[in-house]
Formats: sequence, C-alpha cells, structure tokens
Amino acid sequence: MNDLKSGHPAFVKSMLRSHVSGCFWLGLPSVFCKKYLPSQDLRMVLEDEQGLEYDSLYIASRTGLSAGWRGFSLDHDVDDGDALVFELSEPARFKIYIIKALIDSNSNNGEETAGPKKKTGRKLTAASTTLEDTVSRKLRREEEASKRAERAAKRHMHD
Repeated sequence: MNDLKSGHPAFVKSMLRSHVSGCFWLGLPSVFCKKYLPSQDLRMVLEDEQGLEYDSLYIASRTGLSAGWRGFSLDHDVDDGDALVFELSEPARFKIYIIKALIDSNSNNGEETAGPKKKTGRKLTAASTTLEDTVSRKLRREEEASKRAERAAKRHMHD
C-alpha cells in the first residue's frame, strides 16, 4: 500500500506478539522508512482515529518505534493478529487506523474478519474483509465529519 486516498504515504503492519507485549518493539518496513523518514532518530506523534496523540521515538538505525509505542498499543488493546494502517500525515506524525482481528465463530476453519476480536484460542488466518476497503470507509467517514464541522463553523460565524 503506497498511499491512501488522502495522498499520504502509508503501510499496513500486521501485529505479532512481540509488537504488543514484552519488549514492545515495532519494526517498520525499511523501504518505507528509507523513502519517507529521516536517517536520524526522530520524535514522532502517533495519532489514533479519535485524534488522541502519543509521543514516540523513531530509531532510524533500526527502522522502528520504541518509546511511546508501548503506551499506544496498551491503551488501544492492540493484539496479536490485528492490522494497523500507518499513514504518514505529516513528516513526524503517523495517523494510525486499527483493524481488530475477529475469529468468525460460524466458520469451521477459523477465518479472520475485521471487527472486535473474540479470544477463542484458535489460530488466526488471512482476513476475509479487505483491509483497503475498511480503511477507505474510515477515511471517508473522517472526511465527511471534517466537512460537517467546517460547515457548522461557517454557519456559526454567520449567526
């Protein structure tokens, strides 16, 4: 995934146990980092879908996030199997969209779909709902909410 409809560069990262427990180290795709991030360490802001911000440290030599990632992942209950979309909305800011893994209890093979995760102990497999569709819907909703807020502000100014 090179970019979203917003035009900002983005990538998808499937969470592993090491990303969300223990050391809480999150390695980022090196090709993305080399193309879009600086070659020196950088304080970054991780922004969730509600606009809450978390300070983090990007470690350039290891192309990953360290300080601050732990708090973000714990506060959002990020779990093994979840998919996160990282959108580089500004040079030192990732807007993060979380797609929770869900084990479909109606399926015999334990296929995963987007939605809240059920802790059943079954192994997660490939998602049946496409990640890009889910993210596109979230971006459209966010853009629509922003436009509504702008219209409301303009109406308020004229009153």
